[in-house]
Amino acid sequence: MKQFHVKTIVKLILGSLVITNSFTEALAVDLGTVSSGAGSGSSTPAATASSAPYQAPTQGSLVATEPQSVISQQYIQNNITGASNYTDVANIAPSVMNVSPNGPGGNDSGAMTLRGFQDGQYNVTFDGIPFADGDDFTHHVTSYFMSQDTGNVVVDRGPGNASTIGDATFGGTIAINSKNPGSNTALTPYLSTGSFNTHLEGVQFDTGVMQNYNDFSAFVDYKHFSTDGYMLNNKMTRDNLFAKFIKPISENTAITFVAMHNSSTQNASQGATSAQLAQFGPNMGLSEVPPKNSLPWVA
Repeated sequence: MKQFHVKTIVKLILGSLVITNSFTEALAVDLGTVSSGAGSGSSTPAATASSAPYQAPTQGSLVATEPQSVISQQYIQNNITGASNYTDVANIAPSVMNVSPNGPGGNDSGAMTLRGFQDGQYNVTFDGIPFADGDDFTHHVTSYFMSQDTGNVVVDRGPGNASTIGDATFGGTIAINSKNPGSNTALTPYLSTGSFNTHLEGVQFDTGVMQNYNDFSAFVDYKHFSTDGYMLNNKMTRDNLFAKFIKPISENTAITFVAMHNSSTQNASQGATSAQLAQFGPNMGLSEVPPKNSLPWVA
């Protein structure tokens, strides 16, 4: 009887180990390659899209001395609509807060905060070049780049060092990097639709690597976006043309030229009062009736 119990216990232990090992292997998922940044306070880390079937939404840097989150091109392409602004992409990173009540890319959501700092109190760069509105350090995000042309976004939650350039670097840096041209010649049309009469149509042309022109490569991307929006009377239309050209001049040096033309028309709502929300609902944006005596020539 004692020998029987010992054998039974041994079998149960070995069986549980086999089951545990199989269960662990079933749950083991490749989260992709963690791409490191270029260094402390850097706004142009070498982060590329991974071919792994699964990838973490944000990836940390292995060399930066400040906390960074790298949002890869793979995540952007697979999870973010092509009409989104960089604020919609950065929103997945820790310490970033952004709200797009009219839908991704559907309104000028310039209220994104980074570690509690509001727009104008942190740095925003594109391919390492800081940019902002003409009157202050804030950003009208619907006037800039769309996620369709974004290679990766790096959220640097530190103030950087003496070599960090830009506006309001004390609040951190949102570094947007454009994607590179494809290696093969291709013409890629795309179309997407969504709620509230939302449409995105576009086409991208890649030249591929042109060996007859010393490995010159480029892509041109045109897109048209329109939406009625979730908010009342908050329609928006947008046309964006983006181009990038790369010409290697040596083994380790290349000349890059980027150009963009953007035209957007929107009915930007500045919010609503509690009385308006109670009367018109939570999607109150703009009223169709102008306020009485709002203009000097209105009786």
